[in-house]
Amino acid sequence: MPALVHHQESLTENVAIISFLNDVYGGLLPPANTPMDRARHIADLCFCSATLHPLVTRIRMPMFFAGMEQASAIKTIAAQAMDEYFQLVEDRLQNQAWWYGAQWSAMDAYLYWVFWRVEGAGYHVERFPAFVRHARNLEARPATQRAIARENEAIKVLESEGVKIVHPHIPIGDYANNA
Repeated sequence: MPALVHHQESLTENVAIISFLNDVYGGLLPPANTPMDRARHIADLCFCSATLHPLVTRIRMPMFFAGMEQASAIKTIAAQAMDEYFQLVEDRLQNQAWWYGAQWSAMDAYLYWVFWRVEGAGYHVERFPAFVRHARNLEARPATQRAIARENEAIKVLESEGVKIVHPHIPIGDYANNA
């Protein structure tokens, strides 16, 4: 669970954390010149947290929803549902570098997390070349490289302590043949 502690106060939930950090430090989202601009930023972040994130979990860890016997079916259904949303992202990124145009934002980082999680679970991302370009551009950013390096170090520490998370290979059923 994501959590931020700021001046001894805890805040959870990605949308709240990103919004708070943007309000306090700026630079994570484009300027919100009107209440509608701010609402659109929140809506975009909620798209990731409430629409994409649950599908990521069903693609990445389908066995938690119906056991190993039905895991492939859950993963297949989630992958089919994800297609519509990846196409929406694809269309938005078709003629621009980042979600909001020329300027990177926290929304791009959140979209990258979605992309990275499902790519690593066998979802066929190559069907969405603008989204693939977006992900590879984000991976080239020094801040992303530093974050990935920190995560890899944390994984090494966990592994040295005997903690290693290994997800079983669960195919995306017949859906993989149609991709």
